[in-house]
Amino acid sequence: MRKTVFLILIGCLASFFAAAETKEQHWKTVLQEGYYALRKFMAEDALKSFNQAIVLSQEIDKPYCYAESYFGAGQAIWYDGRFDNAIDTITIALQYFREGNHVFGAASALRILSNIYDDKGDYENAFKNVIQALDIYKTNKDQQNYVLSLSGGTEKTRFYTAGNYYYEQGTLQHNSARRFNLRTNI
Repeated sequence: MRKTVFLILIGCLASFFAAAETKEQHWKTVLQEGYYALRKFMAEDALKSFNQAIVLSQEIDKPYCYAESYFGAGQAIWYDGRFDNAIDTITIALQYFREGNHVFGAASALRILSNIYDDKGDYENAFKNVIQALDIYKTNKDQQNYVLSLSGGTEKTRFYTAGNYYYEQGTLQHNSARRFNLRTNI
């Protein structure tokens, strides 16, 4: 009896987590459709996808999902020429990026706000937002550099070997640099 109840409970939990993962995968697909439409300058179609992503975000309830959905919607509204509405929508995305501690998402939102203000001719706010974005990039960059070297030998033969690993987190998502070097002298 206990074994059966335990197995039923595990099955229910597995179904719950599978459904949650499916919702998030569906959200990602809808978000990608919105960005595809945006790249084709189809602002109305993009906005429909991003609005659907916003609704799906409510079911997922993660700040990052809200942030990305509103960020895309704001860009679609901007492409449609409704600058004030775009500023309001991107500002909502910025709040969610900050709430979820996604600093580079927040910096991207600030850059887009700067571009929108520039399009409106409000150069003071454009400058203010781009400076905030640059401050985020400057203070939050993750950079690592490790070097290991060995040298030695005998009177007749000397050796030197050095290895280097370098990593730098990019300023945008999925934009990082990773480098490995190895040098040997005999």
